[in-house]
Amino acid sequence: MSEAENESPPAEAPEKKSKTSLIAEASLWFGIVGFVVAIFPTAIIASMLTESTPHPFQGIAAALATQLLAFIPAVACGWMALARIRRSGRRLRGRGCAIAGIVMGCLGLAVAGLWADTVIGTLELANRAACKSNLKLLILDMQNYATAHDGRLPDRLSALGIDWPYTNVIWCPSTGHFEASPKDIDAQSDYIYAGAGHRISEAEPSTIPILWDRPENHGGEGVNVAYLDGHVEWQEEVPTPVAPEPAAGAAGHSPVK
Repeated sequence: MSEAENESPPAEAPEKKSKTSLIAEASLWFGIVGFVVAIFPTAIIASMLTESTPHPFQGIAAALATQLLAFIPAVACGWMALARIRRSGRRLRGRGCAIAGIVMGCLGLAVAGLWADTVIGTLELANRAACKSNLKLLILDMQNYATAHDGRLPDRLSALGIDWPYTNVIWCPSTGHFEASPKDIDAQSDYIYAGAGHRISEAEPSTIPILWDRPENHGGEGVNVAYLDGHVEWQEEVPTPVAPEPAAGAAGHSPVK
C-alpha cells in the first residue's frame, strides 16, 4: 500500500452545540410579566389603596410603572437578542423567544397607553364629582354661618370654624393634597373664595359665583363653581367675581321705611 493510502483522514473538529440566548429568554419573560400586570391592574391598585395610599393616582401610577418596567425591557432585550443571534452564526438560538418578546412588548405598551388614558379619564370625572360635593358642603356651611350672622357670608373660609386639620373639604381631589395640614387655610386651600361682603338675601343668587376651583386643579380643562343659591356647576371658564349688593342705608340708597 502506498504511503498516501496509509494516511488516515484528518479528524473533524467537533461542532459546538448551539445554546439559547439568555437575552432572548429575558425578553420573553419580560413580556409575560408585563401582560400579567396589565391583566390584573385593579388588584395592584386595590392592594396599594388598602395600604393607605394617599391618592388613587399613586396606585394607577404604580401599576403603569410596573408595566413599563416590563414591556420596555421586553422590546429592548428582544432586538438585542436578534442582533446577537444574527452575529453568532449558529452558536445562539432563541429567535422565536426574542420575536415573541418584542411582539408582546409592543402590544403591551399600546394596551397600557389605552388603559391609562381610560382609567385616568374616568378617575378625573370621579374627582370632579367629589370636588363638586366639597363645594356643596362648603356652601352649606356658609349658609349656616350667614343664618347666625345676620345673613352675611364669612369674610374668609377660615371664619367658618371647621375643624380644618381633620377635614379634606378644602382640598380638590384632583390635586392630591389630602394629607397636608395647611397653616393658612385661606391662602393654601384649593378653592378660591369670593363671598366676602355678600348676603344670602341678594337678588339673583343663582348668578353670583362664591367659590370655585383654582384653574390648575383639573388641568386647565375647567372649574367647578359654587353659586350663592347653593348650586354647583362645571364650566370651562373661570368666573369673574361679582361685587356684593350695597347694604340697605349705604350711600346712594335709602333704607326701606
